[in-house]
Amino acid sequence: MGKKIEPSKPKGRSKFYSDWTVAEKKRVYEWLYAYKKKLMADGFLCFDDAYFLASEYLFKYPKIKDILSRKFQFAFVDEMQDMDKKQYEILEELFWNNGTASTIYQRIGDKNQGIFTDKSDMDEVWTDRPVVQKLNGSHRLSLKNAALVQLLALQPITVTGLALDKDGTSIDVLPRLYVYEDATKVIPAFAKTIKKLQENGKIPSTPAHPFKALCWTTVPDTDKTRINDYHPPYSKEVQRPKINYSCMESYLLNYDKSSNGFESIRKSILNGLLRILRIEDITDDEKRPFTKRSFISYLSLRYPTAVVKLQEQLLKWCKGILTKENSNVLSELQAYVPELLKLFGKSITHSKAFINDAAPLDGGAVNPVTEVSNMTNHEGIPIEVATVHSAKGQTHTATLYMESFYEKKAGGGNYESERLAAILKGGSLPANPHKFVQQSMKMAYVGFSRPTHLLGFAVRKDRFDEHLSDIDTETWEIVHV
Repeated sequence: MGKKIEPSKPKGRSKFYSDWTVAEKKRVYEWLYAYKKKLMADGFLCFDDAYFLASEYLFKYPKIKDILSRKFQFAFVDEMQDMDKKQYEILEELFWNNGTASTIYQRIGDKNQGIFTDKSDMDEVWTDRPVVQKLNGSHRLSLKNAALVQLLALQPITVTGLALDKDGTSIDVLPRLYVYEDATKVIPAFAKTIKKLQENGKIPSTPAHPFKALCWTTVPDTDKTRINDYHPPYSKEVQRPKINYSCMESYLLNYDKSSNGFESIRKSILNGLLRILRIEDITDDEKRPFTKRSFISYLSLRYPTAVVKLQEQLLKWCKGILTKENSNVLSELQAYVPELLKLFGKSITHSKAFINDAAPLDGGAVNPVTEVSNMTNHEGIPIEVATVHSAKGQTHTATLYMESFYEKKAGGGNYESERLAAILKGGSLPANPHKFVQQSMKMAYVGFSRPTHLLGFAVRKDRFDEHLSDIDTETWEIVHV
């Protein structure tokens, strides 16, 4: 699973550096080993630990492979392209085992959408079997958008656009190439296009999916175009409710209001109850803090009557929050807490202030971040600004892909408009494309394959003039911003 750690003394800036002795290294290694064991005993486990332990278990108890294979007659893995090497190897060993496993194992995904945050993950880990069933039709993509997406497929595949409008006709919206000098004007121009297409009946006035503007890189830089150049208020801190708040009342105020139904309120109330358990140092049988799932499971096994009552109360409290009866809900929760703690042989000791304090004006978030909006609205068109990574698997009515600087100049340039110019103009993929070209292709493939109707691509004027001025205007409509 990897090489043994060999401790070495940090070099620093000293000219008289000398490494640790063998005895010192042994002591450091023993300390690291003991510390890691303690962390795991305390319930702290990273993903690599989980994969390592799984592999060790398979090595020591190989019969488990046959047991699991017989238990699961069919195994389907969706989004297979998102598996990293360790995940892939464990799944292969369990359900394929060089073709000897009894499981019918089907892997489903699109290698061209395998984008990661770690550059080391660019290596292909998904190896095809002798027989591959290709799914070429896309009910999301229009004919025009599918033709562009197909050009960007690093693993060549035919992409057939099958998307239809509500009236059963083919979606007929030409992709737009936005040529800009001022990046802040791009998203407003995109909104203007959407509004015009809605007025002409080309885009639904009440779309089933959102409008989004996507960008690859996010770290601001004075000389390099990034997402904040297009939308200065953008922040990587996603605007979603925090898990921890300073008092119980805040949990009743700060549920996810973008989600319909009771579920987001239920989660928030449960998070508040779990916070009380943590404050009172109440843990599960393994001395670990409860999660929502383990909490309900624990109560179900030991106190089935109590868990039924809690579920009924949660339903009532959710309804109360939706009907603006927060004060009644808070009072009932405050009365319920002693009953809950009694199940664990505890009473209110350290959590009194948390239970009874009023929510502060800032909402009560613990270590709150500065509130900034990644939403923008132009001409009545709401558009969310986001990263390409965050949009994986999503469907949009209209998607704007905004070029950005990535890495040093290699593979033909720093930006997608430079690296992918020949491909976007219908040219063939180079025999041995640079790794940055491959990454740019995968990123653009994901971004370009999101919209049902309008696809936009933003390129700065000097790069357009140098690389894309001769692009086919039957494929793209050029919009000078």
